[in-house]
Amino acid sequence: PISGTIMIVHTSVGSLTSPQVPLVTIGDFNDLIVTVRVPEKYYDVFLSRGKTMDILIRRPDMIEESYSSTISGAIESISPYISADSKSFSVQCLLLGNVDKLRPGMYVEVEIIINEYRNVLGLPYIALTAGSSLWYVEKETGTAQAMEFHPELFSDYFFSIPEDLNDR
Repeated sequence: PISGTIMIVHTSVGSLTSPQVPLVTIGDFNDLIVTVRVPEKYYDVFLSRGKTMDILIRRPDMIEESYSSTISGAIESISPYISADSKSFSVQCLLLGNVDKLRPGMYVEVEIIINEYRNVLGLPYIALTAGSSLWYVEKETGTAQAMEFHPELFSDYFFSIPEDLNDR
């Protein structure tokens, strides 16, 4: 016996079925799980720190101000293999917050914090010209100069500036 909500009825009254055919799909809205596909380059990070990483889950279409659109999550399981066709692996995240406004099948955004750096000056990638040239102002002459630059710390949207370039 289980409790939940019938989400899909797979057959109709009076139909013949076999033991392998499901009759209904039952969902438990109090125990929701999000499955995320993660690029394979992060597999070692997830294996070593997966259970300790912070996870934020958002429903981007929420317009109601009184409802917090960000929910915490925790990693429940990490796939033991990499998918050969997509070069990614699955991570199942358990939702820990108020899930009243979420239903199975809804689109959500998942943010998994792999590393966090505080008090670091960063710029968007558009600040790099020709992919690897960074412009700065020369202190002595006040003129703009270009330098070859390859960021060491970066995300999908920003890259960090080393401390010796902060004042330029």
